[in-house]
Amino acid sequence: MTLEMPAPATCHGDWPAERLLLACLRRGGDVAEIRRQLRSDVDWERIVDSALHLGVAPLVYATLRTVTGVTIPPDAMDRLARLYYEQAALNGRRLAALGKILEACARVTIPVIVLKGAAIAERIYGNIALRPMQDLDLLVRRQDLEATDCLLRHLGYVPDESEQAREWYGGDDHHHLSPYSSADGRVVVEVHRHIVTRTPTISIPIEDLWQRARPLRGVGALALCPEDLLLHLCLHVSLGHEFSFGLRPMCDISETIRYYGDRIDWEQVVQGAGQWGIGKYVYVTLRLARDLVNAAVPEQVLHSLRPEAFDRKVLLWATAQIFADERQPSPVSPNLAQLRGPKRLRAKGALLLTSAVPSPQVMARLYAVSANSNRIYLYYPVRWRDLLHRHGRAAWRLLRRDETTIVLAEQENQKTALREWLAPSRDRGPKPDRLAECGASAGRSQWPHSIEELRRQS
Repeated sequence: MTLEMPAPATCHGDWPAERLLLACLRRGGDVAEIRRQLRSDVDWERIVDSALHLGVAPLVYATLRTVTGVTIPPDAMDRLARLYYEQAALNGRRLAALGKILEACARVTIPVIVLKGAAIAERIYGNIALRPMQDLDLLVRRQDLEATDCLLRHLGYVPDESEQAREWYGGDDHHHLSPYSSADGRVVVEVHRHIVTRTPTISIPIEDLWQRARPLRGVGALALCPEDLLLHLCLHVSLGHEFSFGLRPMCDISETIRYYGDRIDWEQVVQGAGQWGIGKYVYVTLRLARDLVNAAVPEQVLHSLRPEAFDRKVLLWATAQIFADERQPSPVSPNLAQLRGPKRLRAKGALLLTSAVPSPQVMARLYAVSANSNRIYLYYPVRWRDLLHRHGRAAWRLLRRDETTIVLAEQENQKTALREWLAPSRDRGPKPDRLAECGASAGRSQWPHSIEELRRQS
């Protein structure tokens, strides 16, 4: 069976534009490919829009302004420059706030590990403008949570319960407290008790991360060691967000590998992935980072991490999700798409029944009525009316085999398949002898344009 590689910009259908973006994001910039793409007609408005929603506009600007011998419309470069300097200003404000928070924590001896963007924007990227970030992520020990809460409130931050109540974050299962917002709303802080929400099959000894953490120069706090940082970046974008953060996480991984270079203990990365039960997440994420932005992931590491009986379609699903523009919700719901998908007829019937006739408990949540009241049954016709109102038009188009609606349904089925694959399950991890077979210090493979290679191999 031959798999057709989907164009990454699933809503735009503008694959040449994505090729140009990827060329800009590869280590050092793929100048030859950039020039090759610029010889063709280029929709610059779409390129800038794509760079923005994929989280890489500052990086694209930083590369394009160094490329000589090409003509780029001034309007496009001006817009990219504006995004670049706006990001620099925003990050400068956030990092200044971070410095004050860390100084306050140091005064009351609360140890802090700075996570994600705040830890890598300046230190690893070397330029705070290059790495967009929305909030400041701080890891503190469980016994310091209450003191950290008091400290942030003293500094003028208040818990933001606009999306979820404070109690929703309060249980041991969730890995961070409710977000804290500054008085002007410009700085958001997330205080983490762990780096991942608790699942039965993933086990990350948090104290081990503290023991391996290293000083973060100039801010009086700590950062994860290189190996734990890579594992966290992989886990966050895959299990945490189902590859919905665009290309920015791929660039984070590439830049982290570039910055640390030979100081990364890749054997520890492989062993950690297996011990934590996250091998499949690390494999797919590192593979995508290598294929898309040419991250220098050693081939033997990918060989060691590769899950048994791995289906290449997962890479296609994840790639489509990375490039998907979900600012506008799909008119085809996941359940409706599955009725046209590959499920067996009995499974489709069960799905239809569950959607049309949910349990009284589900109905109670949907319509704010007691599940024990006989009135609950009066709401089932309301449920059917609501389903028809929301999904009737898309269902009719599917029945008529409308090509656009069928494509949207297939995309929803890919997202569902990816979500099911990413769901935590027993991960036996890499075989301990596989890294040794390849040699941890073996040379890196040559980096082809791996999307086309994947299409040929599939």
